[in-house]
Amino acid sequence: MHKPIGENRLREVVSALGWLLGNLIERLEGKSTFAHVELARQAARDWRDGDERALTQLRRIVRDPPPRDSIAATRAFSAYFGLVNLAEKANRIRERRANTSLSASFASATQMLAEHGVDADTMTQLLARIDITPVFTAHPTETIRCTMLKKEHELLRL
Repeated sequence: MHKPIGENRLREVVSALGWLLGNLIERLEGKSTFAHVELARQAARDWRDGDERALTQLRRIVRDPPPRDSIAATRAFSAYFGLVNLAEKANRIRERRANTSLSASFASATQMLAEHGVDADTMTQLLARIDITPVFTAHPTETIRCTMLKKEHELLRL
């Protein structure tokens, strides 16, 4: 079982994913596109950290990019935020698993039934009748194709 990775470790994972994405952008789109994306990323980071001059630079980068860099930058940032969301989602799952054990929840459920007067034979009969069927659904604002879910699971596994 995985342990939650914590804030510092999550930051390291996100940084590693950003580095891998940067390498991919440079390899697929070229050094100039990577440099454009990196300039925008650094300006956004500097502005977030309180450097007001960085906002002017960021506006210039976003307003006047070459068309090819604009499309690539949009895709790069979309991919980056998707990877960040995936890393955070994986961490939430790890935290939930670390804080909830099936045996503890089963034990508490059987204890609650016993406290309400359900005896062991009745519990055994109830368990024999249980049919668990997974249901996959998505929130209407977060629809994800099955192929994307499979890719996410593969990324999480890796």
